[in-house]
Amino acid sequence: MDDADIAAVDAFAPLTEEELAAEARVESSLRAAGRRRLVAVGLGLVVLVGAVVGVRLLVTSLGADDDEPPGGLVFDGVDAPAAGEELGPPVVEPLLVARLGTLVAVRVGDGAAGDRVDPAVDPALAPVPPGTVAAALFARDGSGQVLLTGPDGWLGAACVRASVVSEGLRAFDTVWYESVPGACGALAIGRQVTPTCAGPTSLMLPLAIPAGPVELEEGGTAAAHAVRVSVAADPAGSEPAGYAEISVRGVIAVPDEVEGVRIPGFGGAAGSPVEVAFGGAGAGLVATCTLA
Repeated sequence: MDDADIAAVDAFAPLTEEELAAEARVESSLRAAGRRRLVAVGLGLVVLVGAVVGVRLLVTSLGADDDEPPGGLVFDGVDAPAAGEELGPPVVEPLLVARLGTLVAVRVGDGAAGDRVDPAVDPALAPVPPGTVAAALFARDGSGQVLLTGPDGWLGAACVRASVVSEGLRAFDTVWYESVPGACGALAIGRQVTPTCAGPTSLMLPLAIPAGPVELEEGGTAAAHAVRVSVAADPAGSEPAGYAEISVRGVIAVPDEVEGVRIPGFGGAAGSPVEVAFGGAGAGLVATCTLA
């Protein structure tokens, strides 16, 4: 990623009307199929082509905000540790966990990506089996973190992407990570990040999550409402022919009836092992990694 790409990430633009329409069509389809839950596991189409989306974050602090609108993400207030002490390991908030269970395949072609989604794609083509990887949100050292864990081998040649968006699908930050060079290919959208914590079957990535209303460059304000996570494959130049992307996706979303869900904070020195037992949609999974 060169300096020009980094500069573009620092000056995100809002979603275009075409991108919003594509998102809305996928979301509508998922709801009609009965896939929307309290913590959504369906993930609408993230930007697949064109400019990176988001805004330059105008964030105050990562403490809870009294003006936080209903349905927003709120960072948990954590007291500073005493001298010689450290914050404890991550403790999962069950409402902030999602399985990556929605398989999305986008055919090669012209027009809006949302119109090229293949609803009958063979699940065997998925980069990971749907429902086997889960994601959860945390905060470390004043920064948002998304932790993923899955079965043996899922990180062998993975392209992992995450995006934090408002309720109106306005992206604030979009990041990507590839476990081997070239795994993302044309799907490398946003800013490339280095894992905060890594293990054979677990991965934690930093994500800029605003902790309150954000003033938008185009006017008005918006708050973080959901984090969209995907494991993707770029099939360009390989079988199956005809697809621009095949991905398995999930959404960590704040329930409409909840007035803010607190993102739990944790601490730990570099080199420290981390073990996290998932709850909620990820019940039964345990993430293990080493902090960078």
